[in-house]
This record gives sequence, structure tokens and C-alpha cells, in this order.
Amino acid sequence: MRSTTKTTRSEKVVFIGAASSGKTSIGTRFTHDRFGSHSEATIGASFITKVINIDGVDIKLDIWDTGGSEKYRSLAPMYFRDARAAVIVFDVTSTQSFQEADEWIRIFRERGASNALIFGAANKCDLVAQRQVSSEDVKDFMFSHQLNYIGETSALTGDGIKELFKELGKQLLALPSNIVAEDIQIADLGTSDVKPHRGGVCEC
Repeated sequence: MRSTTKTTRSEKVVFIGAASSGKTSIGTRFTHDRFGSHSEATIGASFITKVINIDGVDIKLDIWDTGGSEKYRSLAPMYFRDARAAVIVFDVTSTQSFQEADEWIRIFRERGASNALIFGAANKCDLVAQRQVSSEDVKDFMFSHQLNYIGETSALTGDGIKELFKELGKQLLALPSNIVAEDIQIADLGTSDVKPHRGGVCEC
């Protein structure tokens, strides 16, 4: 075995949105491809990371999942520093969650980087019978807030999750790069690959 150094883009992303909208479940589905049915409320923020490959480029997403309850909302801006993108998550079965998304975007735009990307996840789209926020509402939300992308997602089934993060990766790739060096081991007779536009609406 020989040691070599591989460069990977490092990108900070924050999840924002109301409590119980599914931010943590989306993160679990994305990083571990499973659904945690008994996720506890996030206190302050939790941290997850995953390397994705977009067009041959490895991007390490450092994701801060911020708590959405009222008593932790004031702490969220602490995690906005240096974030290159935010994902606003709301629950399509809850009009309150949808309404709170407006305030979360306002706070992020006031306290986050002026050039940060903002993506949307209209979550729990599998609960069709309980839906209170229509697909038209989701589209209007995207255009009224000028989001870079919004997708209808289900952390339960996985619908829309890969598409959301693939588009996030593509648009981050279009920004000036943040590069970190990582030491990796490569066998002498082979190689080891790390593989774990402007917006649109994904309806799932």
C-alpha cells in the first residue's frame, strides 16, 4: 500500500425549518439510506457528513441539522456562519410548518452569507391523504422566495432525497471551490475511489 493525498471539496450546509418537519429524518435517509421512525427533537443542532460524487468530483457535505422548536430557534444562526447552502424543510401535512418556513428563510437571509444557495424540501409527500400544502403551493413558494431548487421529498420512502442532494451538489460545484486535502491509502496495483443549473421542481 502507498499513501497519497486526494483533494475533496468541503461544503457546509445547514438544515432549517420547523420542528417535526423531518429534517433529521431526511439527513438519516441521505447518509444511511434508512428511516428512523422515532427521531428525537434536535437540541441546538446535530452534525452529519457524507461524501458525494458529482461529475467525477468528490464533495464532502458537512451538514448542520438545526433544532426547529421555538426555544432553540435563537441558536440556529450560530450555525449559519460559512454555510454555502441551506435546505429549508417543511411538512406538507402541516400548514403551520409551511407558514414557519417563511420566517426561517428570512432569518437565514439576514444572518447567513448573502451568496448562499437556498434549497427547499417539501417533506412527507407520501402522506397523500393528510396533505394540506398542495404542489401548486410548493411551486409558488419556490418562486416567491427565489429558491435555487425545491423538491417534494419523503424521508420514509426515500422519494426525492437523492434528487435533492444531487442538485445541491451540482449547484455547489458551480461555485468557487473549497478544497481540503485528505490522506488516503491506495493499493500499488489499483486505485480507491470515494463514492459513498438553476433550479427546478421535483414532484414525487
